[in-house]
Amino acid sequence: MLNRKNKLRTYTLSAGTKLKYEKNPLRDKVKKLLSALIVLGLVYYFLAGNRGLIRLVQMKTEKHRLMKEVAKIEEDNGRSIEAIRSLKYDLRSIERIAREDLGLVKKGEVVFRFVNINPETGREK
Repeated sequence: MLNRKNKLRTYTLSAGTKLKYEKNPLRDKVKKLLSALIVLGLVYYFLAGNRGLIRLVQMKTEKHRLMKEVAKIEEDNGRSIEAIRSLKYDLRSIERIAREDLGLVKKGEVVFRFVNINPETGREK
């Protein structure tokens, strides 16, 4: 029961005891403010905290980027393994590299070398 003149609330307990409680508007405001701060803190924690929703999205994006990078590196690794295998066991690839990179020729072969000449200066480019 509320006595409006002196802002007292009276509660009757089961044993017949009456309990009087004074309504304090400042206390109510503080309770509301604390409740709001707790709710805002929880919202911040679940959205922007270290384990929040935003961090989860960032981590998933990073995971996908890293998975693509790993796939690319594995592909490059496979090509390197194949190149190593061909250099160890394939004589044609060894000969090709010797001709292209080192400029080696077989006995009896004739090498033609074409030189670009700058028409203005008359020298090689």
